[in-house]
Amino acid sequence: FQQPSLCAPTCLSMIFERRGTKIDQLQIAKDLHTKIPSFREEEIPIHLTTVTDLATAGTDINIFRGEQIHALFDKFRLKLETTVHYIKDIPDLPLFLAEHLQKGNDALVNYRDTLGKEKAGLGHYALVSEVDVSAREIELCDPWQGNESFYKVSADELAAEIDTIDPQG
Repeated sequence: FQQPSLCAPTCLSMIFERRGTKIDQLQIAKDLHTKIPSFREEEIPIHLTTVTDLATAGTDINIFRGEQIHALFDKFRLKLETTVHYIKDIPDLPLFLAEHLQKGNDALVNYRDTLGKEKAGLGHYALVSEVDVSAREIELCDPWQGNESFYKVSADELAAEIDTIDPQG
């Protein structure tokens, strides 16, 4: 399970392990300059930058377009690439995700974690594990210990949550 605010590093750790390379989420968080809330500093066994504004904690989506992610891949000799897709450019989310999974790609989604909750959530990353295109359902593999590990969400609901966090939206 993930450490607090380390959902992106934990998802990356799962992707790397699936591809044969074990890299701890804490090492990934350090290499990607992940930020943690200052009140969580004692819970994380390594030094990471702390922030007081919860909205700025975690791993910024722009990391996946920049040199930090490629430096991480190079450091561990991973032959991987990243591409950031924005929800506004995806006409059919279930079809898009299903096609990428069929090609053997990993799909990491960044969304506002309010799915099934009444209060506004913070940004969160989870892996897409399965897509039912006809039912328009997406199964997420969620690294956070407070959530179910696998759960299904409506594609439209997930797209709406992605749209709230999409910096290009």
